[in-house]
Amino acid sequence: KDGDIVVLEGNTGLVRSLYRPYELHHHLFVTERCNSNCIMCSQPPKDKDDVEALTERNLALIDLISPHPPYGAPGEFRDMYHASQITDLRPMDLEKRPSYFSAIRKTYGLDSVPEATFRGIRALYYGDVSYTDWVLGQLLEAVDRTSHTNDTAIFLLSDHGDYTGDYGLVEKWPGGLEDCLTHVPLIVRA
Repeated sequence: KDGDIVVLEGNTGLVRSLYRPYELHHHLFVTERCNSNCIMCSQPPKDKDDVEALTERNLALIDLISPHPPYGAPGEFRDMYHASQITDLRPMDLEKRPSYFSAIRKTYGLDSVPEATFRGIRALYYGDVSYTDWVLGQLLEAVDRTSHTNDTAIFLLSDHGDYTGDYGLVEKWPGGLEDCLTHVPLIVRA
C-alpha cells in the first residue's frame, strides 16, 4: 500500500514489509549508514537495504510498541492464545491492595467488565509477547546470517509491564509497583 517500506528478500521474490503507516506494529533495521527507513525521516527510501553492509560500528534498533495497548498482535499471533487458556489472573478482591485500584475500576467502568474479557485481553497480550519473541528471533537470525554473532551485542529490555486483567485492571497506572508491572525483561547477548 501507499507509504509502505518493504524489502525484496534475495532470490525468493518475497516482499517483507518493514513499515506500514496504518499498522501498530513495526520492526525497522537502523545502522549508522542512513538507509532512509527511519519513521521520522524526511528522505525517500533508497532502493537497497544496508543489512548486508554492516561493518564494525553499527546500531540495530527494533522499537516495538507491543506488547502494549491497544492490545492486538499482528497476523497469526493475534489468535495464538485463547481466553479459555488463561488461568492465572489475580482476583479483584484481594486484601491489602491500594484503594486506588477500586477507584480506577469504578472510574473507567472496569468493575463491570466480565473476567472472560480480561482473559481475552491477557490472551492478546501473550500474542503480542510471542510476536516480540519472533521479531527477536528474526534479528538473531540476521546477525548470525551476516556473520556478526561474535561482534554484536544484543539488548532486549522493556520499560514496564501491564496488569492485563490482574486485579481487574488493564494497562499500567502511576504508583503501581506490583510484580506484573515491575518484573520486565532485561536480556543481554554479548
